[in-house]
Amino acid sequence: MPLFQLGGIPPKDKVQEKAPIKAETFAKHLNKFFWYKRKVAEGTKGPVEYEFTKRRVTLSKNSRPDREVWLMIRRTLGSKPTWTCYLSLE
Repeated sequence: MPLFQLGGIPPKDKVQEKAPIKAETFAKHLNKFFWYKRKVAEGTKGPVEYEFTKRRVTLSKNSRPDREVWLMIRRTLGSKPTWTCYLSLE
């Protein structure tokens, strides 16, 4: 009996891939639980703080899965946050 029929990991060709999404869309819909706040500097008007998160994601090339990288997202605090995304290939 194949392993995936016993509750193991299904073969790669049986795994359904999700449609690609933009990093900003991902960030906007990420649960508050996954964000952590950090003070990055002491400014003249007080501390400069951001919220950060990191996730292992798969890049998309020509609408097909390409390679896995770390996605780090920084967002500003306040009622209208802005997001800045960084990729790490390691």
